[in-house]
Amino acid sequence: MTDPAHVQAMQNMLSTKEGKAFIGRYMKADQKLRIGNKIYTFKSNGDRAKDNLHLVSTSEEYMGRANGMTRAFTKDFSKQVSEGGINDNIKEGIAEVIDLKKRIKCKKSDYDFRS
Repeated sequence: MTDPAHVQAMQNMLSTKEGKAFIGRYMKADQKLRIGNKIYTFKSNGDRAKDNLHLVSTSEEYMGRANGMTRAFTKDFSKQVSEGGINDNIKEGIAEVIDLKKRIKCKKSDYDFRS
């Protein structure tokens, strides 16, 4: 993530038990995640630890009118999971990509996982 608002939103999300649990689903035991100047360490394997989570600050030109978009690919990015006939390619996990539009304006309640 490169957009300062996205970094701040991620820090705010990881400050909640629910936000850390969501990201923790994708982490391996003792894996570290650096967001801004803070490092988060995860103690156990998450239920989706074999999957890769990519959070991307994406240009307005690419996103159009959407503020965010989620896509899933095989780990080698050769196919989107939504394409048929790739079950053999996802046994070892997928690449989950969440695109966030750069420069969107958010209120704290927009990324508060405690609701």
